[in-house]
Amino acid sequence: MAWSNREFELGGVNHLALVCSDMKRTVEFYTGVLGMRLVKTIDLPDGGQHFFLDMGGGNLLAFFWFPEAPDAVPGLTTAQTSPGIGEFTTAVGTMNHVAISVPEERFLEYRAKLKAKGVKVAPVIDHDDSPSGTRPSSTTRSTSGPSTSRTPMASCWSSPAGAASSRSRRTSGSNRARRPTVASRRCDRLLSLTHVLEWRASVTRDHAALGDHRGAVLTFGELAAAAERAAAGYAAAGVREGDVVPIVARNSVRWAVAFFGLIRAGALPAAVNWRLAAPELGGLLDLARPAAVVTDEACAPLVEAALSASAAGAAARDAGAPGAAGAAGDAGVTVLRLEDEPAAGPPPERPVARLRGPEPALLLHTSGTTGRPKLVPVTHEQLIGAVTFLKLEVPEAVPGARHLSALPLFHVAGLANLVYTVFTGGHLHVLGGFDTAAFVDELAARRIQLTQLVPTLIRAVTEEVRSRATPPDLGDLVEVVYGASPIDPALLGLAVETLGCRFRQNYASTETGPLPVTTLPPEDHDPARGLLGTAGRPSLGWEVRLGEFGEVQVRGAAPFLGYWNDPDATREVMTGDGFYRTGDIGTIGAGGHLTIVDRLKDMIVTGGENVYPAEVESVLAAHPGVREAAVFGVPDERWGETVHAAVVRAGESPDAGPLDAPSLTAWARERLAGFKCPTGITFVPELPRNATGKIVKTALRERHWAGRGRRVS
Repeated sequence: MAWSNREFELGGVNHLALVCSDMKRTVEFYTGVLGMRLVKTIDLPDGGQHFFLDMGGGNLLAFFWFPEAPDAVPGLTTAQTSPGIGEFTTAVGTMNHVAISVPEERFLEYRAKLKAKGVKVAPVIDHDDSPSGTRPSSTTRSTSGPSTSRTPMASCWSSPAGAASSRSRRTSGSNRARRPTVASRRCDRLLSLTHVLEWRASVTRDHAALGDHRGAVLTFGELAAAAERAAAGYAAAGVREGDVVPIVARNSVRWAVAFFGLIRAGALPAAVNWRLAAPELGGLLDLARPAAVVTDEACAPLVEAALSASAAGAAARDAGAPGAAGAAGDAGVTVLRLEDEPAAGPPPERPVARLRGPEPALLLHTSGTTGRPKLVPVTHEQLIGAVTFLKLEVPEAVPGARHLSALPLFHVAGLANLVYTVFTGGHLHVLGGFDTAAFVDELAARRIQLTQLVPTLIRAVTEEVRSRATPPDLGDLVEVVYGASPIDPALLGLAVETLGCRFRQNYASTETGPLPVTTLPPEDHDPARGLLGTAGRPSLGWEVRLGEFGEVQVRGAAPFLGYWNDPDATREVMTGDGFYRTGDIGTIGAGGHLTIVDRLKDMIVTGGENVYPAEVESVLAAHPGVREAAVFGVPDERWGETVHAAVVRAGESPDAGPLDAPSLTAWARERLAGFKCPTGITFVPELPRNATGKIVKTALRERHWAGRGRRVS
């Protein structure tokens, strides 16, 4: 039988190529793991076989099996080597495979599900299966390293978002590389947050690890044991490897137990802002497609309202405690409560495929200038690399060091702080919220050494300390790490003077992850150096450059993986050579210090929270009394910035009624988180526009920012 690939023209199509290196096990994989029904088998000449499987919906999947398949198909059958990645052996070393077309926006999801089933997954390869005979690109990036020769297996092939293809042609069959005898094991390295917790529990088992405002305290040994019990409960409740499970809850020890427990169960926790309004949370759940949601008593009504409004929760049910019988069906979402004890039972099998450094450890969420929610995967190695860097920078971060945090655990900074203290063996006390007087009292009473704040909270703490007739004893406070938004240099100087400790600024974002892009170290916080208005210099492993209009663009050792199931949004923020476009406008001084001076995007940072004007404008425009609205940030001494709206009223309408600022603000508060709602509304006859009809927001901002050197605060 002549061997050809005329029926296999998939050039430019995203697909999963499932390698068939063992016929019997491959068929068992399709029938047992993927749930397909074997319809019939046809014996072919020369000893081959043709398999037909029922995929459901009237669709059949067919593939060939040739035990003695020759190495004769250009671009597919000969092992190749890609610089910096290693050797591709079985992934491209046999013609016995079937390619399944995959929608680009669901590629990461399919890949995660295959890996959760124990399928070895090779690198992402930009290649062409057409008869022209091209080979994998020499510039291809790897997401998990080459796979081994175990079966059944899958290799996931797709073009990197926003990257240009660079394919090298094979000129003749005589240039084929020789198939290696030993497969690379690069992606088999195990390093995860589960390993970090287990290691810490073994070396400092009886040290206090975590406490909260409710009085709960766990040692590292107790935290590891609680995570193991939680994993067993989640598995009993129907949570499986690769399932996305949002956590919608206030800061607490239980939040951390759920987080580590879900990872141990092989699930993918999503840390969600409990301040979202129900419609916002519903949209996020639709994007995440969760198998379950973990919540607490305070946030349960929000979750229930969000599920009732979302497609994901059409068949939602409350299963009670982790491990309760009768998990929701495929269309439903199981709701699990932190307050309930997990059901007793053995822990699930170790999810080895999910405990590798390049694998996502969790999902964080953000929005964008379109107002659409987006999910950002953060890998184990991103988190571990970040806390390793911070440990190098802060010598006092040792076992037993006392940490305090009021930052929400759904924020990248708050979450990194949790991992940081587990990694270094410190004792982290988390607060359910921020109350200025109570926070200062905790600093003194617990003799806190290390803490994290955003500029808004630095101002509040500084003013509180200065206002007290008897100054609190903060003699143990060593360092305050801050970030999330720019800080007024005058305020920073006052804080350094008042609190009498070191300050360190980290510049990063949800997309860049927990490893700071730039750092302003304590020695640069001397006002005499004139650097308090900068964000510092690039951290280890980061490259920073200025693009068009002075936009800050970054790439480095902890690269942005792309938005979850949103390749279009990913392409918008990535350059062709792998830099992430932050949307910030900056300058770089002679000493390499980065200064953020404006935002190319219209994003508003208020009290450390990101607000995207398009989202607020959409809500305001839905009011029957509003014709159009433009939202922008204005300076505020307490919050840095607050949300302001310029609104054009609609014409007289019996449905509109009288429209004033209080009623429009109330409308927004019913539909948006409080920090996103306008704190000021100006009614105008029309909005300023340029020649193309686009609203000129700089004209709206100008009177609020006049006289200031920077357009951020």
